[in-house]
Amino acid sequence: MFNQIKHTLQYYYSYSIKPVMTFWSLFFMFLLLSLLLSNFRDVTFHLTGITSLFSIIFMILFPVFTFKNVFPFVIKLGISRKAFVISTYIYSFTLSLIMTGLNYLYLYGFNLIADGFSIEGFNYIGLNMEGFVELMHGNVYLFDLLLHLTLFLFFTFLGSFFYRFGFVYGLILTFIFPLSMLIRSVGIKIVEVLEYFFIFQETYTPLSFIITILISSALLWLVVNRASVIDQITKQN
Repeated sequence: MFNQIKHTLQYYYSYSIKPVMTFWSLFFMFLLLSLLLSNFRDVTFHLTGITSLFSIIFMILFPVFTFKNVFPFVIKLGISRKAFVISTYIYSFTLSLIMTGLNYLYLYGFNLIADGFSIEGFNYIGLNMEGFVELMHGNVYLFDLLLHLTLFLFFTFLGSFFYRFGFVYGLILTFIFPLSMLIRSVGIKIVEVLEYFFIFQETYTPLSFIITILISSALLWLVVNRASVIDQITKQN
């Protein structure tokens, strides 16, 4: 079991290292260009609040494609489904930790450079800084980590659902949540529940993320145990 988990994590690493490095390289160049342009008198750069927005978008899109590229490959190599799922949990937490850590490394680093060169037009302010931190109802670093992890696991489950049941059923599942909000009573309940995830609300609690993580993890486990590699190969052929 240990060796299977090790080999799966190695494949996860080899598959994801290039897109992750590409993302952070592009984001670095974007911030660097913004910093340089902010030197000019009439140019200002504003990125305030949830500065991890770009990595959050990455954590939504990336896992949908990751599952269909990693799962069939490792299973055909003899990796058990149990080992794959456990590896996915470990990988999800590790990647979320890295993405959160790099977000704040960039945030502190570029602000340090801007302050050092007295660049006033560069406004790169995170939730952990003055103006936001006073409004927080929890630890912002834990909030960011749990947000990244929740999104990655949920969209990994969504990717596995598309893989197992096909595009049509996957599309139906995807639109159930937004369409249900059109029903007034359901929409109100959903908004009330979402307040438990919003760090600016007094009702916020990290437990809401943990429950969602556990549900997504359980659903992923169930779908993986039902997913057929042979069926997918037949469909592709």
